[in-house]
Amino acid sequence: MNARRVEPERVSLRLTPMIDVVFLLLVFFMFAARFRTLEGQLGVFLPKGRASPEIAEELKKEMKAVTLSLRWVDGRPRVTLEGAEFEETDPEQLFGYLNLTGALTAKLLKLKELIPDSAIVIDSSFDLPAEYFVGAINSCVRAGWEKVTFLHTVETSSSSNASSFPPE
Repeated sequence: MNARRVEPERVSLRLTPMIDVVFLLLVFFMFAARFRTLEGQLGVFLPKGRASPEIAEELKKEMKAVTLSLRWVDGRPRVTLEGAEFEETDPEQLFGYLNLTGALTAKLLKLKELIPDSAIVIDSSFDLPAEYFVGAINSCVRAGWEKVTFLHTVETSSSSNASSFPPE
């Protein structure tokens, strides 16, 4: 008997349609992706509400609140917590973005241990860059403060232009 040897059929894979599908998926995901905007690049203005220093002090006493003051003086931040001014002006040293070792965060942690049920009042000027305002809020949250409120008192010194910012 003569047996013929049967050669198996060669299976070929068509790559062209597969490459087309891969490129279509790539284009789809490129257009569907949403990129985040950095917080530091947002145009942020603080609320325009103002309080006189007398009303502000009365509110702080009523709330049994700790005061965190943020001012922009001569192109530099002036940060005070209950009257004690911080020497640090660099946001990384002050707030500790990459870790919890920021000077303000450390002091807020200690204060939270001493007076756990009190609130914190962030009193800031209008011309303060948003980076410092957001950093202060983040420090409060990291330190465990749950009661945080905001206040803007009218500046009494003539050197500050906080009352004219932002333009009406």
